[in-house]
Amino acid sequence: MKKQLLLAVLSAAALTASAEGKLIKSWNCESPRGIQVWPAGTTLELDEEIFHQGKKSLVFTPDNNCCVYFWYKVKPNNKYSISFYYKTAKAPIARCGATINFKTADGKTISQHKPLADVCTADDQWHEAKFEFTAPDTAVNAQVMLAFFRCNTEVFIDEFKFFDESVQINKQPSATAAAPTGTLFKTFNLGNPKEFMKWPNNFNADIQKDSALNKDYLAFSAANNGSLYSYLRPTAGKTYTVQLLYKASGDALKRCGFTLFFTSKGGKRGDLATKHIPLTELAPSNGSWTPATFSFTVPEQTNNMQFMINMYRLNVDVDIADIKIYQQ
Repeated sequence: MKKQLLLAVLSAAALTASAEGKLIKSWNCESPRGIQVWPAGTTLELDEEIFHQGKKSLVFTPDNNCCVYFWYKVKPNNKYSISFYYKTAKAPIARCGATINFKTADGKTISQHKPLADVCTADDQWHEAKFEFTAPDTAVNAQVMLAFFRCNTEVFIDEFKFFDESVQINKQPSATAAAPTGTLFKTFNLGNPKEFMKWPNNFNADIQKDSALNKDYLAFSAANNGSLYSYLRPTAGKTYTVQLLYKASGDALKRCGFTLFFTSKGGKRGDLATKHIPLTELAPSNGSWTPATFSFTVPEQTNNMQFMINMYRLNVDVDIADIKIYQQ
């Protein structure tokens, strides 16, 4: 009954959530990883003093101008969108903006360009820009680009995102988890480096703080990934529910998520059972903080459980906060 009530609360929250396209790629402009540059040999300028979030932003100037891009396999006639935050004191020329070069099955290129100047507010403050594109009926691939070659002014860019608008995702209106049920069994102190053990041994867990949430969180990425784990002693035969907040910049590999190893007294790790919960089976994050839950039942004769945040060989950015476990 308690589990049904929890699902009902989450379902009600989903009904009131706004919908947006499925997040395909998110670039926080903290490093050039996963991004290509044209002309070849250009060094991206990442500014450490002016940014919308994080610690850096991408800046284009008349002296350091270029195009940054990545490739994505598209579907014919699908709608896609690009969004980012920008800051400039002068509107750039029309050639500067968001471009998608669609490649067709017969090798042709069909380019769609959206000038930033069309929506630009040039007041040296941060603003969000969003542009929509429709793939041609023969498109199979796309070069998704921020095109600022020969830029005539200084433009800062941050929080770049690319969406598939043909897939709608319910966006949670707030990062508030459903009311907890059951008896609190464990609250993880994510601000304490000693709360978890790590694997591999050279993995350095990145602990950050979200000022809006007023919570510490664990930050994983393709450049800094590994697994964190803790040993717990839940009661055999009982059911537990894990509640957490998380956000992801795209679809993580199925190997990434939470892995539980149930072990008998004196037995080898996971000799009774192993349960893996992929991130992709939780409520869709779409790049924003999202409440999520999953449950498990402890096998009989369990002596201990290894609770693992399994992010080894991660392919996207994932942040995790506020992990609690309740006994039902």
